[in-house]
Amino acid sequence: MPDERQRHGFEPRWLGGAGIAYKLATFTTTDLPLKATNYSATVNFEDGRSGKAGISLANGVFSVAAIHRYALPGEYQAVQVTIHDKLDGTSQTVATTVFVDPSHTGNGFTLLRHPQTPFFVTAFGGTWRKVGRNYKNHTLTAVRISDRRDTFWTGNIQSVSVIPTPAVFSEQFGYIAGTSGGSYVNLFDATGAGATGGIGFAAMPTVYRLARTGQDGNVFTSNPPDNLDHRDHMVTYQIEGLVGQPSGQSTYVLGFEDTVDANIYDYKDLMVEFTVENGGPS
Repeated sequence: MPDERQRHGFEPRWLGGAGIAYKLATFTTTDLPLKATNYSATVNFEDGRSGKAGISLANGVFSVAAIHRYALPGEYQAVQVTIHDKLDGTSQTVATTVFVDPSHTGNGFTLLRHPQTPFFVTAFGGTWRKVGRNYKNHTLTAVRISDRRDTFWTGNIQSVSVIPTPAVFSEQFGYIAGTSGGSYVNLFDATGAGATGGIGFAAMPTVYRLARTGQDGNVFTSNPPDNLDHRDHMVTYQIEGLVGQPSGQSTYVLGFEDTVDANIYDYKDLMVEFTVENGGPS
């Protein structure tokens, strides 16, 4: 069996499709020969389902991974991984934690429960229709940015303006510098239903995470691991076809969800039109 040097932990793979590949554990052993086929693994996913896991070997370290699709996002803290040693007939079980992003399920970005069409009309006018994951009117296209691409941002802000929504909470829009750590920096407030507001130019750090907070006191950023429920609280659309937009500038519509651990997200608690120069999601 794996010896005392066994290590176990979680590494998310931000993938789409029918199932997500989760690296659940790693282990080392002094047993020879070193072959992945000497071991097998099973997983209790903590959602009432179990299944098999694959084992691979690289540079003397065995990795255990399984493909699974959770019905609900959230933090699963008692996922059980059992490694079976075919050579001596023994088994060993370890526990790990899995963070399931909404984009991994049918309860997040992939199935927005409320259409975004009215907000594109408010911001840009015209008649919009949904085309796949995108929205279109006669001249513009709102291209849905992959959930894996809108985590970190670059470029100075040229302008930000609130798109009025039915949300009733007080919201604040800002950012946190860098890719981890740091403190929330507020750019402006948007108070109550149909709120307006915004700013013009703002010099920004080299890399930053977009964020919102509000009267609930929770700061949710564009980077899911920052958030207290480890869920993705921001959806992004890039607006293509804007007439007269200066070279190097890009415009996006950002929708934020301020609910914690809900089964239905609509990403319209705070919506903004966001323009940056020589940057964007990275």
